[in-house]
Amino acid sequence: MRLPQTLASAAAAASVLLGGTAAAQTTFGSGCAGASGVTPTLAVNGTVTSGQTWFLEVTSPGGIGLEYLLIGFSNTSSTLLGGLPLPFDLGLIFADPAWTGCPLNVDADYTILARNFNPGINGGVHQIPFPGFDSGSVFMQIINVDPNFLTFSPIAGVSGGIEIIGTFGAGAQPGDLVITEIMQNPAAVGDNLGEYFEVLNTTGADIDVEGWTLTDDGSNLHVIDNGGAGVIVPAGSYFVFGNNADFGTNGGVVVDYEYPAAYALANGDDEIVITDLAATEIARVNYDGGPVFPDPTGKSMELNVAFLNETDNDNGANWAESTCFLPNPSTDLGTPGIANDQCNTTPPGPGSGELIFTEIMANPAVVGDTYGEWFEVYNTTGAAIDMNGFTVTQGSNSFVVGSSFVIPAGGYGVFLRDGNPANNGGLDPLSINAYDYAGNPFFLGNSGATLEIFDGSLNKLGSIGYDDVTFPTANGRSIILDPTVTQDLATSLVGANWCTSTSSYVGDGLDDGGLPVTGVTQFGTPVGANDTCPIVPSGAPTGELVVTEIMNNGIAETTDQQWFELFNATGAAIDIDGYILADTTGDYHVINNGGPLTVPAGGRVTLGASNVALDNGGITHDYAYDGFFLGGFTDSIVVATGAGAIVAQVDYDGNAGWPVANPGHSLILDPAVGITHANSVVAANWCKSYFTGYGTDANFGTPAAANDTCPIVPSGVATGELIITEFLADGASLADGEEFLEIFNTTGAAIDINGYILADADNDYHIIDNGGALLVPAGGYLTLGASNDTLVNGNTTHDYVYGKDLFISNGTDELILATAGGAIVCEIANDNGSSFPTNTAGLSAILDPAAAQTQAGSENGTNWCQSSSTYGDATNAGTPGAANDSCGGGVGDTANSGDIIVTEVMQNPAAVLDSAGEYFEIYNTTGSAIDVNGWTFTKAANGANFTVNQIGGLSIPAGGFLVFGVNGDSLTNGGVTVDYVYPSAYFLGNSSDSIIVSDVALTEICRVEWDNGATFPDPNGASMNLDAGSFNLAASLDGANWCPTSLTQIGGTGDFGTPGAANEVCP
Repeated sequence: MRLPQTLASAAAAASVLLGGTAAAQTTFGSGCAGASGVTPTLAVNGTVTSGQTWFLEVTSPGGIGLEYLLIGFSNTSSTLLGGLPLPFDLGLIFADPAWTGCPLNVDADYTILARNFNPGINGGVHQIPFPGFDSGSVFMQIINVDPNFLTFSPIAGVSGGIEIIGTFGAGAQPGDLVITEIMQNPAAVGDNLGEYFEVLNTTGADIDVEGWTLTDDGSNLHVIDNGGAGVIVPAGSYFVFGNNADFGTNGGVVVDYEYPAAYALANGDDEIVITDLAATEIARVNYDGGPVFPDPTGKSMELNVAFLNETDNDNGANWAESTCFLPNPSTDLGTPGIANDQCNTTPPGPGSGELIFTEIMANPAVVGDTYGEWFEVYNTTGAAIDMNGFTVTQGSNSFVVGSSFVIPAGGYGVFLRDGNPANNGGLDPLSINAYDYAGNPFFLGNSGATLEIFDGSLNKLGSIGYDDVTFPTANGRSIILDPTVTQDLATSLVGANWCTSTSSYVGDGLDDGGLPVTGVTQFGTPVGANDTCPIVPSGAPTGELVVTEIMNNGIAETTDQQWFELFNATGAAIDIDGYILADTTGDYHVINNGGPLTVPAGGRVTLGASNVALDNGGITHDYAYDGFFLGGFTDSIVVATGAGAIVAQVDYDGNAGWPVANPGHSLILDPAVGITHANSVVAANWCKSYFTGYGTDANFGTPAAANDTCPIVPSGVATGELIITEFLADGASLADGEEFLEIFNTTGAAIDINGYILADADNDYHIIDNGGALLVPAGGYLTLGASNDTLVNGNTTHDYVYGKDLFISNGTDELILATAGGAIVCEIANDNGSSFPTNTAGLSAILDPAAAQTQAGSENGTNWCQSSSTYGDATNAGTPGAANDSCGGGVGDTANSGDIIVTEVMQNPAAVLDSAGEYFEIYNTTGSAIDVNGWTFTKAANGANFTVNQIGGLSIPAGGFLVFGVNGDSLTNGGVTVDYVYPSAYFLGNSSDSIIVSDVALTEICRVEWDNGATFPDPNGASMNLDAGSFNLAASLDGANWCPTSLTQIGGTGDFGTPGAANEVCP
């Protein structure tokens, strides 16, 4: 409890007893009289009223010794120095014979506080404040210590005792404060930012409410605290309590006292209760959420000024919704701090219109939003406007213009989120009329925001509320107010008057990650006349022209290699010069060929991003555009007449069944379905081009020529004449050029796979074209790889290269080989760790030669392991084109029940995810090593299991441990050294689960079954630890012998465990 340090009369009050004898007190014995006879004195300065500040005045008679103020409070029950017997001898405490025989008596209900000070300061007079005094009794006394105290000189003197009894003053009375206004549900800002309530001091005297309590009838509670400086509600005045005192973010409210957001005002029914220091209820309102009280949103509830008393404010009929707008920049209504019938503001509206917003770059493309956002304002008046001191807001974010920034009459000014041209894409505030508001949380929403400008008196001069529905949206382009419409506030508020900029500027910048990007082209006209807005394409496509081919991802993966093809479905030539190219997100280009650009009847033209053969893949387009980009996954192509009538449109979307092209393959409309607009909008009618190449860069497509027929989709059940026996998904250098797969011929005759289809279940597709036969020998192998460049493929030579048409994913993926007719010959579905080995950089996955070399055998992921032999430059392990390494490494041992036991289980790590850090430990109880290769580990609940498959075997030493984990990387698994990695499908349940261990003969050797804390421990961030003295099968089955590991951290990660090491002794 803290209250202001306001002094009352200097005269001692009747409630102060000087030198009196109290029923309970702190006293010194006769041996403490002091050698020098010096006697300090004590006096009270102030009125010792409960809850108020008073001062103890200590006067030293001379000398510069140290003085200790000993204070014994009677309203506590603690004892001094850990319960030493009372009285105790100060000679024992100070280890000084000179103090021997000086007992200090402290009653059992007292405690002692000590304060030391230098009596040589301020002439020996000190005033010691005691704010927030509780009612009750306190005894005080001074010891004056000789300056040579540290050499064990005796004390100089002791004051007389003074007992002080705090009393309650008259204090406030119920109704002295009345709650008059409540904003429980603001709309302009969140409840956590804009709730407030107002009180009125109905008396003729100031009321200090520091130390008073705000509560409700539930759990809300806050003690008003201003660090002892007081919280004064002036006489006859209004006072505002709020959860946010920031005017810029709380909706425009001047808050006198800020309470924590935890004291929340419910939007339905709730109470506000104010109690004083004596817990007397001074003010209360019980609002009911609508039955009687109002229940507004964005408006405060206000007590009628005719009923400003503690009785009438209980009646909800005396309350109404506010009709007065809060000060700008808010749109909510209320009258905090003033009489409820006094509106001192006008409705906010859009503003006066002296300044309007004319251009907004909310979403720069390559440059990060933090660096590249900006907006432009226009001065509609005939006089310059200096915006120094003006406030610009966006929702709860705002900034104040901190220096002179002049917008010329009829001129523009730009506000830059980052004024460094090396960061923002090339906009230099020294070259344009710009203000840099860097370092401010103010940002521009990509999908919409409301921006407002206020002058120094908080008068709104202009605003804009843009969205992604009625206003245009763009990436890498500003949105602009059309200069052909009237440049005033009303016109600027209409989204139809805005479009995206087509003029460009180029510069360097930083991307979203803060990394440099150079030569970035963006579109906008900062501090210049805006581009004239083009005609917006509209209407249903007429279908005279059809989009038939799209190259959105060339082999070089640059925009220069992008193009699309138009087909003329009519019997007459069509001139498309002056036509519009657009998409639905802001790309826009008007074709300007300098003359006719004719699409022949029944013919085709291509339109591309570049006609520079070195950049575009060696092709010449009929027309090269700019400002138009083809998204690699989803986008639209709209072709419209110069008047805006849409002629052709395709909306491709990789999420909606459209093919997703690999680099170097165009998307083509299958000519077999018929070239019409209706067919062009059906995703199933499109495929990737595979057969025909063009240009110089190994791109596939048929620009300006008839499309290839879409290839056959593999189907059916794998026949198994060929099987997949090896694949490398992730080379050591992490380059795609190292990927390969190996095919094995299970028959007695060679098989020619030229013309076969290589695919996955998604979008990868390649038709093998070897220029002749490609034979897989009877009982032999053949490898197909991404590259035969020995510098990038690990220094090996594959039998065939499929290039970038097939990617073997580092995660889950499928590999399918089918005949030219589409009949699947072989396939596998790699699940990346569930049953197949986890894809690991530099290690190929191989089918165990001991397993059945059949389609069924190859589909079983447990028949696969990782290769140990290296090839080529020895950076990768694998056996491409040769017999695979053995996965088994020999058959493990049989054992007797209890020869192996489970001794530790980490089923719920905290430092890492369960999927990264689960492990368990087994222990060999015998005197001989045991090979557990081929042993099976099973879960009773769902039958999930894995079989140890370790090249060279997996031996556990006599009296030793083995650690099995879901993740073998100690950098990501919580610091655990794992001896064997099991599949992720074998997970350890956090509640109840089991581990059952069986040898190669499937004889159960041991098990452990934990039970969600019933008998076994249930830790989080610690392993379950079998007591170090209970290493036998019978003991391991009893949960009472297990405990959480608590002493040993794993690698300093914060989790506790002893994987592979001796267990702890359970307490």
